[in-house]
Amino acid sequence: MESKGNIKPSSLPAERSGLKIGSIWYVLTEVVYLVVLVSLGNYYARPPWHLLILLLPLVFLWKRRESIKSLGLVRGRGISFPRSFRESLTSEGFYKGATLGMVILIVLLIFSRTSRGVPLLEVFTPPGLETLVRAVVLAPVCEEMFFRGYYQPKCESRFGRKPGLFLTASLFAIIHIPNMLPQYFARPLTIEGLLIIFILGLLFGAVRDETGSVYYPIVFHALWNYVL
Repeated sequence: MESKGNIKPSSLPAERSGLKIGSIWYVLTEVVYLVVLVSLGNYYARPPWHLLILLLPLVFLWKRRESIKSLGLVRGRGISFPRSFRESLTSEGFYKGATLGMVILIVLLIFSRTSRGVPLLEVFTPPGLETLVRAVVLAPVCEEMFFRGYYQPKCESRFGRKPGLFLTASLFAIIHIPNMLPQYFARPLTIEGLLIIFILGLLFGAVRDETGSVYYPIVFHALWNYVL
């Protein structure tokens, strides 16, 4: 039987209630996103969705009189790595190797962009202020605080560590499906891109579990969006 982590049995009903509320809120905010996307276009759709999805964890904490630190806004245990190649092939090694995996993916993204003719200097050139705020600040903070800070711990307490990680990563990928619509996006998301987002969700979640902090996923998420 998989461990429930630091969650006490007496708190499990509250955690399950929080999971149910989070799942309903996830669906509702996605509907709002689609409505705004179809009505007003891509430019106006993402910021309201990000702010809406962040609202639930903050309200939930306020009603339970909990500190915002319970969303993972703590220093945590720091980054760790597998001690050997053999350990990296184990389940625990995946969690320890998630940070290295994230770094490798970012390097591959840089290589992919430069191989398509994008100058290396342009890859690291800051985007416009509006894009910087939306993609590099708002998106990583709001998405990680909801998915890795609020939803994943509750999901793992209900279903176990691995299923909870997989389910959270799946939902994280699903919210990006509207980005595949070419009529609303200059660079619509592809099936391969959706798979990469799922893998990113697994890595973000593994880093969150291993470090005990949501700061690391936020930083990696911001770096990914910046280079992208």
